[in-house]
Amino acid sequence: MAAYAIFTSYARLDAGKPFKKYVKGVRELVQSKTGLRDVDRICFVDGEGIKIGDEWTNVLADGVRTSEVLVCLISPNYLGSSWCGRELEIFLQRLRSQNPAPPMPYIFPVWWELLPGRSLPARLAAYQNNEDAFPPRYREKGLRQLAALPKFRGVFLEFLETLTDRIRDAILAPSKLPAYANPVIDFSTIPSAFDDPIRAYDLEVLALHVSGEAWKPAGNLPSLAETVSSVCGRMRILGRFVSGIGAPVAAVRHAQDNRQVLLCVADKSDATAFAPLQLLNGCAAPNLAFLLIDADVNRGTAPPPITQWAIPFGDGSIKDAIRDGRAVVAAPHEMPAILEKLICKVRTKLIDLDTPARVENATLVAFAKADGVPTEQRPNLNGPGGGAST
Repeated sequence: MAAYAIFTSYARLDAGKPFKKYVKGVRELVQSKTGLRDVDRICFVDGEGIKIGDEWTNVLADGVRTSEVLVCLISPNYLGSSWCGRELEIFLQRLRSQNPAPPMPYIFPVWWELLPGRSLPARLAAYQNNEDAFPPRYREKGLRQLAALPKFRGVFLEFLETLTDRIRDAILAPSKLPAYANPVIDFSTIPSAFDDPIRAYDLEVLALHVSGEAWKPAGNLPSLAETVSSVCGRMRILGRFVSGIGAPVAAVRHAQDNRQVLLCVADKSDATAFAPLQLLNGCAAPNLAFLLIDADVNRGTAPPPITQWAIPFGDGSIKDAIRDGRAVVAAPHEMPAILEKLICKVRTKLIDLDTPARVENATLVAFAKADGVPTEQRPNLNGPGGGAST
């Protein structure tokens, strides 16, 4: 079977109309720029390349094993997919097998959905995901929004022109990326390229449910503990769930001592939560993220402003969290997406509040400054590949 030109690595949860628009645009532009005759072999998309009756893992393996370049559509869903991590790992192994190192880039990371406050896995961040030729709106919005909104049509096409120029250069280059050594790939044995060691500010999320009773979701929604576990697993950080009204102050102290995100969840209808929340509000907690569950908010309905609910608490940690965007009121079904955004918000704040590391020896500092050597270093979220910001 002839190899594909492009292997599209994406999360199936992102495969809506904007994704189809992207695939169609890439196919047409690459075909016109390279002269490849078989349009169907330009871009491998697993939802299209796998037909009924196929053994789908074999078809997927053949695509990632032999395609000439890899395009990674980065999003929260993408980084939460072990399959996408394995696809990247196979390409990385193919690159390592080429000696000398390839002169052309064969891995193209694309911001499908921006990830403010969240770092990329180290092996993905090593590949540049931005360049000056890309339109500024792409760096501000991400490609999905450019594809979804008609007002960004021109910007979307401008981005595709630049991206497909880079892909064309790789496809038409004399050197080719060697195929994966083993023609039969057992995906269960392939590690995910997204698996990084625990990093600073990724230590733990302490979820504190301040209520007299365990929160019971309506219908078949997962419990709060299950939701926290799922979100932390997708973000590859540790999560610990604590339920009860007993010790919010101790929880704050524990989380601050360990540079943890303190995630507090309360039910709007639960009157027993007021007293522990009042204690929590009295603590200086810059690492606090606060989620107020409002079961009365229907799908598609905007929730009431959280500032109204927080009036009785007065000044304190809750008000500070609201002002910084670390406090949100949401319906139960919105919890996974909201929790991830809140965790990222707190991680960013912790990094902003961190003091730079300093050389304590004054003599060494003086010598370093005389030689133009910096003596301070701040943490970096995204590594050499850069990152998205809002």
